[in-house]
Amino acid sequence: MKHPPWSSSKTVSTLLCAVTYAQMGCGLSARAQGISPGPEVSNVPHVVPGTAPATASSTALPAATGAVTAKADSPSSGAFFAALNNAMPEGWVPSAIERQTALIPLKAAQSESTTSTPPLTNVDPQTAEILSEFALSCIYRRAYQRGQRFLYVTAYEFKNPCGAFGAYNFLREGASTVITRGDGSSEDDHSISFWKGNYFIKLVQTSEDDEESKEALRSIADRIAKSIPQNAAVPPILSQLPALDRVKGTEKLVMGPTAGRKFFPAPYIGFLSLDRAQGAAIADYQFLRPYPERLKLLYVDYGDPVVASSVYDAYVGNLNVHHALNDVGESDLPTTLLKIDGGYLLCQLRGSKVAIIIGARKRLSPLILARQIR
Repeated sequence: MKHPPWSSSKTVSTLLCAVTYAQMGCGLSARAQGISPGPEVSNVPHVVPGTAPATASSTALPAATGAVTAKADSPSSGAFFAALNNAMPEGWVPSAIERQTALIPLKAAQSESTTSTPPLTNVDPQTAEILSEFALSCIYRRAYQRGQRFLYVTAYEFKNPCGAFGAYNFLREGASTVITRGDGSSEDDHSISFWKGNYFIKLVQTSEDDEESKEALRSIADRIAKSIPQNAAVPPILSQLPALDRVKGTEKLVMGPTAGRKFFPAPYIGFLSLDRAQGAAIADYQFLRPYPERLKLLYVDYGDPVVASSVYDAYVGNLNVHHALNDVGESDLPTTLLKIDGGYLLCQLRGSKVAIIIGARKRLSPLILARQIR
């Protein structure tokens, strides 16, 4: 019997904290600024979630631990919960819905005094940190069984649409679909991923080349998507990335330092103070001319030219201590170009924003990409 995708030997000692957001609610993590996590939820015991209704042919569904069975009167109940609760494809036996909530802030979770509080279970520590930066509120899980075939639904609820979009680009599988489900969707042979409003939904089937399972997966996804009333636009910072030469599907939203380190392997990234930014995004760029190059751009909006300038000075100052500067020619903007580990890194101050480009083997390539930023 296959176990659900959320079933793993790994558990995390990392929990989620409250995050404040600017503008659309898309600012970065304010954990470092000492913002309180809000009301604490009572401890959740380790329990085995509900199993399928007893029938002559049904067997107990595998389910995650560390969560409680959700009820219709839970804090996030409503049209979404009703849709998930009523999503019952014909012939499939559903489990109870599990709901797990972030309980305490990250730093408190790392102390020995909180060992009685359950962590965000079966998520690796780095992923848990990134979901925390995206302002995850809770996770819903449900499984479906038909014989030896299983379907698994995981729904992530965030405090704002930017978190849902960030999680979608981080955790989705498959290629983007022509027919959009929700505010953006992708799928492959065994999974469907989409985001809408404050939710990111991922559905997975265990059997291969099984159109019946895939059709059931689609029906659940469609029901859930229709139940979420609000739509949301892509975070504004994404629209500020250059479109020319951008590799579609490589865009990533960054809402904290952990995501920055994972998606953008630049040196000394801690000096960029990503927790002070209002928005940040990453994308890959493929150059064919004049040289075949694959570059990566991090574009950070601090919302204040003074803050951006101080971050630029700190980051460049640290780089200059360890690496030799390269000539950038004439430029209207403060620009630093260095050779690092056989490649080039460019850092440029653009008013309230800072652009960092890595991955170039030729000196001119990052300068060309920087000129495409508007």
